[in-house]
Amino acid sequence: MRLERWTLTFRTAADRELLPPARDFNHHFDRRRTLRLILLLSMFLAVSACHSTLPTYPRLDAGQTLALMHRRATAIRSLSGVGRLTLTGPDGASVQLDAVLVARLPDDWHVRAWKMSQTALDITLTRDGLWIAGPSQTRHNDPSAPQEQGDPLEAVTAEGWKEAMLLVAGCVDERTWSIEEPMEGWTFRLRRSQESTEPSLTCEVDRGTLTLRQCRVTAAAGDNQLTLSLDRYRRAGDIAMPGRIVMESPHGVIAMHLDSIEVNGELPDQAFVPPARAVRRP
Repeated sequence: MRLERWTLTFRTAADRELLPPARDFNHHFDRRRTLRLILLLSMFLAVSACHSTLPTYPRLDAGQTLALMHRRATAIRSLSGVGRLTLTGPDGASVQLDAVLVARLPDDWHVRAWKMSQTALDITLTRDGLWIAGPSQTRHNDPSAPQEQGDPLEAVTAEGWKEAMLLVAGCVDERTWSIEEPMEGWTFRLRRSQESTEPSLTCEVDRGTLTLRQCRVTAAAGDNQLTLSLDRYRRAGDIAMPGRIVMESPHGVIAMHLDSIEVNGELPDQAFVPPARAVRRP
């Protein structure tokens, strides 16, 4: 996929007539400082109010915490959200698209993004596999096609995409995850069980709301392969869902900002049919 670069230029104008007279400077400075403090206080209260609307939980031991997180995740049957998708290559070039996300847990996930009413990207995951439709997917059907560098979707696989999407929904299976002791402070760490030769997966969890904040996939050699960051959580019914999803790998960054989220709505089967031009990925 060829990423376009947008550059925003800021212009500033210095106009001495806009400055107050020297004798009134202290008065204006005090007033500006007061206004700044009021603004900062308002922002702090707004953030605190948003955070306080999320469900919170008492401090539990490791076993009880995992059981609660697993039980909460199993209550999610479907998801849908509308927002924006941004793709950024390793060189910093990026493109922003309007996007929609729909999911029927645990197997069916569909992301569609468009620009100027034209579909630019489609990622469809079902139990039968992963399909991606986009300009850069041509070379997966035609090895002789020109190779484009810096495609954030290059490393996406069916298994990896499903795992990332399930983490977005907070799906943690108490049979395959464990908590690293001690559980102190505002966060704690989860670790998924794996063989010594497999990549490790760890997640930082906010202790008060039991929401995943950052997950890392690390190769057996110790190299970081993928970082999944989840924040700007909001309440959808009794469930906290992230409003911002950022997946970062050596190939680039895939970021989704969801302006609205619905949980457990009805979704038709047609919502998970890949377009005819989509290319199946391993």
